[in-house]
Amino acid sequence: KQWYQRRVRVHLYTIVRLVDKVHVLEPRKASVDLEAEFSPTLLNTVVYIVSVTLQLNTFIINYRGHPYMESLRENKPLCYSALFTAGFMLVLTFGLMPELSAEF
Repeated sequence: KQWYQRRVRVHLYTIVRLVDKVHVLEPRKASVDLEAEFSPTLLNTVVYIVSVTLQLNTFIINYRGHPYMESLRENKPLCYSALFTAGFMLVLTFGLMPELSAEF
């Protein structure tokens, strides 16, 4: 159980630190309009990218493989979807496609 608790601490620490860094660059608004239409901000972009990346890493690390299931490399749909997701997160992180990044 200690490995699980350490992983949860690392994930929470990562998100909290990144949110703190975002607030340095983009200060919080005094009030939030819950009825307003969604507009991408640095905060929700960072939280989205980090959350998806942490979930993907957790899933891949916890994947059992042999002898219980086929290995990650043998499970082509899972392997390709993990690679696609990781690639998509890199594209968003580095802004390689600005028109796509503008949506997030």
